[in-house]
Order: sequence, then C-alpha cells, then structure tokens
Amino acid sequence: MKKIDELQQLRGIGAVLAKRLRNAGLDSFQRIAEAGEGGVGGISGINQHLVAGIVQQAALLSAHPPEEGAKHDEDGLSEKIDAVKGLLQSVAKDARQRFAGKIGGKRGRRLSETVVCICDSLDRIADTGKHRKRSRKGLEKVQHRMETLDQVKLKKFGKGLKKSRRLLAELAR
Repeated sequence: MKKIDELQQLRGIGAVLAKRLRNAGLDSFQRIAEAGEGGVGGISGINQHLVAGIVQQAALLSAHPPEEGAKHDEDGLSEKIDAVKGLLQSVAKDARQRFAGKIGGKRGRRLSETVVCICDSLDRIADTGKHRKRSRKGLEKVQHRMETLDQVKLKKFGKGLKKSRRLLAELAR
C-alpha cells in the first residue's frame, strides 16, 4: 500500500501535483502558505481556480497541523463504511432467519463467502483511502441495494449480494 503524501490532504492536490510542489521547494503547508497564490499558481498543471483554496487550506493546516496518526476523513467515508458493515450484518442475520431451510450446502457456503468478501473489500477501502468520492458514491449504492434485500426472495438476495461484492471489489483495487 502506498503512503499518501501529506500535501495530498489539500483539495485539488494529487500525487503528481504533490511531486511538482516538492520539486519547486514547496514541501510543507507552511511553505505553500508563505508562497501565496503567485507562487503556487506558477506550478505546471495546477488548476488556477483552486489556487486560492489550496493556499488557504495550507495556511490553516500549518497553523493547526493534524494530529499524528489521525485519519483525514472529513468526507465521512469511515462512517459510511461502518454503516454498510452494520447493514450487512443485519441483512445476513435476517437472511439466516428467513431462508433457514434453503441456505444449506453449496448455496449457503457461497452466500457466506460473498459476505466475507464484502467485509474484506470494505476493510481494503478503509485502508487505502484513495478515490474517496468514488468510494463514497459506491458505498451509497451498496447501502441502498442492501436496504432492499429484506423484501426479495433467495435468488434475488444472492444476486444483490453478488452485485454489491463486485462493486466493492472494484472500489478496493
């Protein structure tokens, strides 16, 4: 897993722009704030509409640096992941009760493996922290799909879980 550059905490700064900022000598929030809009705006490839916001964010972060080890989660991704995990647990428990006689053998194993894969994918999404906006949208889609699983028969239940698993596996890559 790649370490996320500290400068990537700024909105509008990805891996490439973080590298360009470092090459220009702007390797900390303090230096970006001191350079101002003129210094940051001269970096190749930076969106000129975002320059003022980047400088403002850098000034705030240089005055109040984030705590060591604290996750950058202003968009609520971890809360969304926790909500989907809780919903998955309740859906799995409900399915065991509703389909008690029908989910034995191969079908039951397959559903259990799907639930485990979904949990693993959720953990990988939480660990990587990349594509946060896309991940949040995908999690909302999975959450909606799982909310409708309590009203379907076993075959559609399995298909709904499988679709959720595939979407989350793609997000976790």
